[in-house]
Amino acid sequence: MTLCFVIVRRPKLNSIDAQMGYLLRSSRYRDTEWREWKTHRVAARELYDHRNDPGENYNIAGRAENDKLMLGFSKRILASFSSLGRKAPRGK
Repeated sequence: MTLCFVIVRRPKLNSIDAQMGYLLRSSRYRDTEWREWKTHRVAARELYDHRNDPGENYNIAGRAENDKLMLGFSKRILASFSSLGRKAPRGK
């Protein structure tokens, strides 16, 4: 499976603190973990199935049937940091 790993910073906006977005893209899915800048706590998740939703209109991250898939992506996101020689974010 070919994967693309991207890191994006989202600045503070109104009452929402700055966040970092850790994005992993496979041939079928795009998964993003938005983590708070200071605490590294996961603030939000996005998961899109490009086979069924190529326009990314329906975030399926909150569906229980995708929990195992998202856990796998989360582990790959954290593993990507070591391959880049960087420390992985800590926090829940």
